Amino acid sequence: MNIQTAITGMLSGHVRVTAVPKAISESQVVAAASVLEPIFSRKNLIVDTAADVVAGMFRRDYENYMPYYISVGSGGDLDQTTLLDTGRRVAPAVTDTRIRSLVYRIPILQANTVSNTSWTYVAVARPHEALTTSLNELTLETLNGTLISHYVEPAPPGEVRAEKHVKSSLEYLVIQWTLTFDLS
Repeated sequence: MNIQTAITGMLSGHVRVTAVPKAISESQVVAAASVLEPIFSRKNLIVDTAADVVAGMFRRDYENYMPYYISVGSGGDLDQTTLLDTGRRVAPAVTDTRIRSLVYRIPILQANTVSNTSWTYVAVARPHEALTTSLNELTLETLNGTLISHYVEPAPPGEVRAEKHVKSSLEYLVIQWTLTFDLS
């Protein structure tokens, strides 16, 4: 074990996704998302390549290794290697290095300090962006494409496929991704 993997092991993530009606002023979308009921709000998996991000940050290579994108995908039921539909949910794995089925890559608009050990990255898909009937996968990535975290929706009770959500042109999609270091 080296310093990067030790630190990555102390890193955890939480993703919150909220639909905000198109009628809301774009300047108020993020504020509205904080008071609306989210589509989902759950913990997510930190992947092995997050250690590369930590190492890049230690080297002060912020241009390449700062969280830069939140990607929306529809690959919750795809095999990680073949990218073929398995007919059932495929959980994210620590060995994942990319999103399985990219729908849209959204630049992070805000980085907010939550505490001395937590930061939230916010991305907003505008009404004409990230349109899909099968949103069930999200990733947090750096500018150079290094994966930090991967999330796949669970299967609803009694189902086997990852739950899918619709992103329509009648709404904004606000994604808030919090990373926390557990230094205890």
